[in-house]
Amino acid sequence: TQPTHSVQWTFMDLALHRVIAKSAGSNKRLFGASSSKIYVAAALLDFQKGKLSSAQLQLMAEMLVVSSNAAWTNLQSQLGEGDADKGRSRNLEFTHRMGYVQTRGFQGYLGTLHGNELVPDEAVETLFDIYQNRFSGAQYLWKLMHTCRTGATRGRKYIPKEIFVGGKTGTYDGPTENPETGKNYNVKVRNHLLVFNVQGKQFGLAILANTGSDESAALMAGGLIREYAGIAP
Repeated sequence: TQPTHSVQWTFMDLALHRVIAKSAGSNKRLFGASSSKIYVAAALLDFQKGKLSSAQLQLMAEMLVVSSNAAWTNLQSQLGEGDADKGRSRNLEFTHRMGYVQTRGFQGYLGTLHGNELVPDEAVETLFDIYQNRFSGAQYLWKLMHTCRTGATRGRKYIPKEIFVGGKTGTYDGPTENPETGKNYNVKVRNHLLVFNVQGKQFGLAILANTGSDESAALMAGGLIREYAGIAP
């Protein structure tokens, strides 16, 4: 209920494209950390019309499954055909075209524009677009998200083990640019973007947390799935 709280989230029924519940500050930009890697993957897949070389597929798996930063910078550069700034620009063009007007899903700076800033409301729209295959190659990103090896102590912790969960975490402790003021400040990011199927219904949940604790995303995901997705307490 607090727009300035350190945890903000949006929960959506991905089949109906309906937001079930969200926090008071779900429309605010927050630091994305490695959760932003899905935007590099999406923009590259779309730019290459859904086709990847075997080497690119390997790098994308490393970026999303084990969250390799080296693979992240490599693929962002490949999006720009060897030019990292062009890759950032194409990433921004993709997010704007998809309607994520506040999202800055690129790594680093594009001129003076600070990247790696996500919005819960727009992040869950991204999960919807991936699920609905609304850009070229989205089906590959959807499958890779379900092989992610991180998040066992975060959003997946209190979700029943029989529920198939995919997504992407983001972790960072240190200085970054405040999206509200443009000044440097320190964060302890423990984000988790999740997709999961409950009794035939597909849900998406974007949790951006600046708490330094995995338990923030764990409690939000576990509580929301029980309250709104028909899972018994």
